[in-house]
Amino acid sequence: MKTGSQIRLLLWKNWTLRKRQKVRFLVEICWPVLLFIGLVWLRKANPLLARFYVDVQELLLNETDVQQLGHLWRDVTSFSNFMETLRNNPSVMAGHGLKINDILKDDEVLTAFLLRNAGLSESIVYQLVNAEIRLEQFAFGIPDLQLKDIACSQALLERFIVFPSRMGLHGVRNAMCALSQQKLQKIEDILYANLDFFKLFRLMPQVMDNSSEGIDLHLWGRVLKATSEKIQVCVNLDKFVAYTDESQMSHQALHLLEENKFWAGVVFMDMYPWTISVPPHVKYKIRMDIDAVERTNKIKDRYWDPGPRADPMEDQRYIWGGFAYLQDMIEHGIIKLHTGQDWPLGVYVQQMPYPCYVDDLFMITLNRCFPMFMVLAWIYSVSMTVKSIVLEKELRLKETLKAMGVANGVIWYTCFIDCFVMMTASTALLTSIIMGGKVLNYSNPILVFLFLLTFTVATIMQCFLMSVFFNKANMAAACSGIIYFTLYLPHVLCFAWQDRITKNIKLAASLLSPVAFGFGTEYLSRYEEQGLGLQWDNIMTSPLEKDTYSFLTSIFMMGFDAVLYAVLAWYLDNVFPGQYGIGRPFYFPFQSSYWRTPAPSHLVMADQDAENPEAENMEKDVDSRETPEMHTCNGSASRRACKHQRKRDQLERERELLRRPEETTNQEECQEGQLFFEPDPLGLVMGVQIEDLVKVFDGSSRPAVNCLNINFYEGQITSFLGHNGAGKTTTLSILTGLFPPTSGTAYIKGSDIRTDMDTIRSSLGMCPQYNILFNQ
Repeated sequence: MKTGSQIRLLLWKNWTLRKRQKVRFLVEICWPVLLFIGLVWLRKANPLLARFYVDVQELLLNETDVQQLGHLWRDVTSFSNFMETLRNNPSVMAGHGLKINDILKDDEVLTAFLLRNAGLSESIVYQLVNAEIRLEQFAFGIPDLQLKDIACSQALLERFIVFPSRMGLHGVRNAMCALSQQKLQKIEDILYANLDFFKLFRLMPQVMDNSSEGIDLHLWGRVLKATSEKIQVCVNLDKFVAYTDESQMSHQALHLLEENKFWAGVVFMDMYPWTISVPPHVKYKIRMDIDAVERTNKIKDRYWDPGPRADPMEDQRYIWGGFAYLQDMIEHGIIKLHTGQDWPLGVYVQQMPYPCYVDDLFMITLNRCFPMFMVLAWIYSVSMTVKSIVLEKELRLKETLKAMGVANGVIWYTCFIDCFVMMTASTALLTSIIMGGKVLNYSNPILVFLFLLTFTVATIMQCFLMSVFFNKANMAAACSGIIYFTLYLPHVLCFAWQDRITKNIKLAASLLSPVAFGFGTEYLSRYEEQGLGLQWDNIMTSPLEKDTYSFLTSIFMMGFDAVLYAVLAWYLDNVFPGQYGIGRPFYFPFQSSYWRTPAPSHLVMADQDAENPEAENMEKDVDSRETPEMHTCNGSASRRACKHQRKRDQLERERELLRRPEETTNQEECQEGQLFFEPDPLGLVMGVQIEDLVKVFDGSSRPAVNCLNINFYEGQITSFLGHNGAGKTTTLSILTGLFPPTSGTAYIKGSDIRTDMDTIRSSLGMCPQYNILFNQ
C-alpha cells in the first residue's frame, strides 16, 4: 500500500473514532470556549479608561499667626447653615447666585481665552463673566447632558445662570451654541483652573445671608498651625543628640530602630568640632529608616505599568516619612544663619504631569493569568491525546498496523493532523472570542491567531513526547495533565524575577513551550496597556528598556520547541518502543541502514550450503540486546539478567565438571539424535531462517524460547504444535516484530528481524491471537 493510501486510511480511522467519542469531542471544543467566555465577562466588568495626570500645587505648610476661636465658630455655623439650607430648602436661595467675576483669581486668564481663543466678542464676554451661578440648582442634580446641549438651550442656561439682561441671554446662547463641543469643554476646564477657592468659600454663605462674612481659609490655615504648635508644647521635643562622627550615630540609630524611637540623623559633611562659623556652602546628608524613604538602590519598579507614580503610600515616602519636612527645617535654619533673618516661607510640592495613558487593571491582571488560562484550556485535550496514543500502544494496535506495513512515520503524521485540525478549530474560536469580546482591543487578530496556533503545535508535539514514557493509557492520561500544568510553573518564577533574569536565561527557560508562551503574553499585554497592541512593525522589539527578548523571539522559541519535542519523540520511540516492538540502538540515526531501504541479503536453495548471514550483519546491533546471564546454544551465547545469577553460575560450573568425562559419549548421541529430524528439502527457496532464537521475559529465569533453529520454505505450510507455554505464540510474535529476541535472530527473505523489520513488514501478513479492533 502506498504512503498516500496509508495516510487516507488512518485519517479515516481517526475521524471515525472522533465521531464515536462524542463526549470527548464536545469537551475539547466547549471547555476552552467557556473558559475564555469567562475572560470576556471579566473584561466587560473592568473596562479600560484613558486618563492623564496633572497635579496642581498644594499648600503643605504656611507659617501664620493664630486668630481667635470665635471667628472660627461663626465660620463653622455659617457654612453649616448654608449647606443645610441648600440640601433641605434650596428655594430660599432662588434668584441669587455667585457672580463669576467675583470668584475668579486676580490673575485669571479666562477673559483673555474667551476673547482670543474662543473668538467671542467683548459684549458676550462681559455678559458671561458678570453672570451669576445659581447654587440652588446643584441641589437637584446636574443632568447628564453634553455642554453643547446646555449652551444651545435657553431653558437650561436660565436654569443654571442668571444673566444681567434678557438680551445678554440670547446673545450668549447664540455665541456659545456656535462653538464646538471641544471648545466648550476647553472653556469649562479654563474656568475651573481659574477659580479662587478662597473667594468662593468667603462668598458662598453670603448668597443666603448678606451679613455673613463667609469663610476665611487663610484663617483656618493659621489656626491649624497654631493648634499644632500648642500640641507640640505638650510633647518632649528634646530629641536631638550630638555625636562626634557618623559611625557613632549609625550605631545608636540601629539600636533606636529596634525600639521604634529613631526618626532621622543629620550628618554635616564639612563641619567639624573646631568649626566656629557656618561655611558658605553647607553640605549635609539625612539618614533615615529605609522603610520611611525611597530605596536608593532601586532604579525602577519591578513591574512596569503605565501611569504616574502617584500612590501616596508607595510613591510619596519623602513626604509622609518626614524627609521633605526635615530638609525644609534645615534649609530654613541655614538661611537664617546666613541672612540673620527669619523668613516665614511656605512649602509647596507639585508632581510632574504624566501624558495620556490607558488605565487597564484587567490587562495588568491578564498579563499574569493569560498563560495559565491557555494551559487550562488545553489540559483536557493534552490528557486525552496522550491517552489515545498510549492506548493504541498498550493494546498492541500500533504494532499491528506496523506489522501490516504501515510506516511509523505515517502513524505519527496522521495523529498530528488529527490533533492539529481539532485544536486549530478551537484556536480560531478562541481568537474570535478574544478579539470580538474586546479582551484585546488593539492587537492584530492575525498575529494573535498565529501566536496561539504556534503554541498549539508545540503542545501537540509535547503530547507526542510525553506519550513515549508511558505504557498504560490511564496512567498516561493522569500524569500528562499534571506534567503539562507543572511545566507552566517556571514562568511564575521568571515573571517574579523578570528584572533580574537575562536573555540567555529566558531562552533556556523558553525550551519549555508554556514558559515561552508566557513570555509572549507579557509583551502582548504590555503593548495593550500602552494602547498600541501587537502589530507587524513592533513584534521584533520590546516595550521594555534594554530588553532584547521580544514577542517574535517567543514565537520562534515555541517553533523550536515543537521541532525539539518532535525529534526527541522520534528518537525515544525508536530506541525505547515500550512493552511491544523492537528497539533500535542508541546510535541508529548514524546507521546508513536506517536511512536506506536494504535489499534482501540472500535467498538460498535448500540444496545449497547457506552461508551464515551473520557475516553480512556484523555492523548491525546485537550487543544492545545482550544481558549478563549466558544461554549456550550450539556455541553461540546470549545474556540475560537473573536475580539468581550466582547460584546458576555455580550450578553451571558443577555441570561442566560432570560433563567433561561424558563429552565423547554425548557427541555420539547427538549424531544419532539427528536421525529424528527431517532433512531440509531440496530445490526450495528458504523464506524464513531461525537461528539460535532465545527469548527470556523480564521476571522469569526460564526462557520462553530456548535455542530454536528452524527453516521455513516457500510453497510450504509450516505449523507449530506444542503444549501451552511451549513458545509458539512467542516465536511468531518475535517474527512479526512484537517482541525483540533476547539472543539469536531470524531472517525473513534474507532480512534480519533485528534491524530490517520495516522492510520485512512491507510484505508480511499476520493473524494475531488478540483483538485488533478499535474498541471505541
